[in-house]
Amino acid sequence: RRRRRRGKGRGKKRKGKGKKRGKGRRRGSKGRKKKKGKGKKRKRRRRRRRKGSKGKGK
Repeated sequence: RRRRRRGKGRGKKRKGKGKKRGKGRRRGSKGRKKKKGKGKKRKRRRRRRRKGSKGKGK
């Protein structure tokens, strides 16, 4: 149980933050507008994934 939770948590955090943050910073003014929209979507997606993974583990 411990190994599975650690692996999934680390992988998701690094992939999601790295890819989306890099794209927004490169575009400049356009990136700022898109960052606000993407930030809201990130929170919703993460919550849904966490609930599903916890249910399967139990």
